[in-house]
Amino acid sequence: MSWLSKLQQGLRRFRQSYFWHDHFAVWIFFSSLFSNLIIWITIYLTQRRVIEFIPLHYNVYFGVDIIGYWQELFKIPGIALFFLVINYILAYILFKKEKLVAYFLVATTILIQILSLIIIIFIINL
Repeated sequence: MSWLSKLQQGLRRFRQSYFWHDHFAVWIFFSSLFSNLIIWITIYLTQRRVIEFIPLHYNVYFGVDIIGYWQELFKIPGIALFFLVINYILAYILFKKEKLVAYFLVATTILIQILSLIIIIFIINL
């Protein structure tokens, strides 16, 4: 059996799993991907013409305490995307054994995306 046929068989098994037939998990997955895409587009469209440094962190006591280039804002949706992938891999693995834990991981993913969007909006409006 070649590696290509093993890969095709593994992908077929992955698509047919019970996890991808759960409407809640699939809906949250695509909502998370969409919100992460919105974050990337928002950063690019609002900050692409900025040449100067921008505030990257705001502290209540001292005000703006970290400044940098606008490209550093892409770290936030990158980290959020990393958590999306990790949470969905873990949720996929745990879905048959612990459905509640899988739902918790899925719900945490959309929460991370929403918080990342709020953080980016606040940083852009500084």
